[in-house]
Amino acid sequence: MARKIVQRCSTWNITRNHSNFEYYHQFILAISSAKYYNLDIFEKFANDTTFDHVDFLQVAYDVKVLIRSNIFQTFPQLCHPILCTKYIHNKKEIISGSDSIRESLVESTDIFHTDIEMNEILSTDASRGLSVKRRKCLYFDERALDFFPIYTINLCKMNCRIRAALFSCGCIPFFYNLNATEPICNAAGLYCLSKSDWYSRGCKCYPLCDSLKFVRLSSEKVYYSTAYSRLVEVNVIFPKVRIKRQIIFSIYGLIVSFGGGAAFFLGCSFLSSVEIVFYICEWFWNLVRKCTHGRCSER
Repeated sequence: MARKIVQRCSTWNITRNHSNFEYYHQFILAISSAKYYNLDIFEKFANDTTFDHVDFLQVAYDVKVLIRSNIFQTFPQLCHPILCTKYIHNKKEIISGSDSIRESLVESTDIFHTDIEMNEILSTDASRGLSVKRRKCLYFDERALDFFPIYTINLCKMNCRIRAALFSCGCIPFFYNLNATEPICNAAGLYCLSKSDWYSRGCKCYPLCDSLKFVRLSSEKVYYSTAYSRLVEVNVIFPKVRIKRQIIFSIYGLIVSFGGGAAFFLGCSFLSSVEIVFYICEWFWNLVRKCTHGRCSER
């Protein structure tokens, strides 16, 4: 597949018999297999300015399209292992290779049975009145990130890693697929990232106030002799208990408690106490006004 991409690229003007054909072929393979933890594969291409104007994301997309079309044309009943990777995640969250539950079907007879438990946390509307520091969570539409218009935990981590990449090497990896004004990493930039800790830096990301999390309890791989029986069986265990985040004691409750205690022990309400403080302040203010006009001795 990568060889077809090399031949199609008019910028390089490379044919299969060219002496550098294998070199460009390795470059296409590096793009199609690039991940955050193996960017050192671009070391041999870091000093080659020929690749500076190559759209890495478009090359990766072209390789994917070729793989998909060739696999389905040759074996219409089958799917490529990459295309048969199943992810299970919250519908309001994006797919993350490190956090999402995934099962990769490699063999044509692979069948996975997975037991998944749901953990749900809800928040009342009154929680929005608290500061983020106090409630320690964020709502979906509450804070826009630097590169994304909405907030989720995985988007927050991606935003943090993009900022780390910009700080370390001054560019953004192509696989984030952003319409940003910041430069996209070329081969030298990707190799620079491989020597930094841009991906492993700690990111402070608050959880969502309304969240639904899937936890894998067990996963079993079952083999059947029937061909083309590739399948993922998911058994979702719904929770018997739902966690609800709400304000138990607010500032209004504190005022009511003070008022009730004052009424019980002193025989006056909270409003009466406020009135007494008001009259004392008013008396003091009138006294100050009289003294400023030289009439303190008349009192």
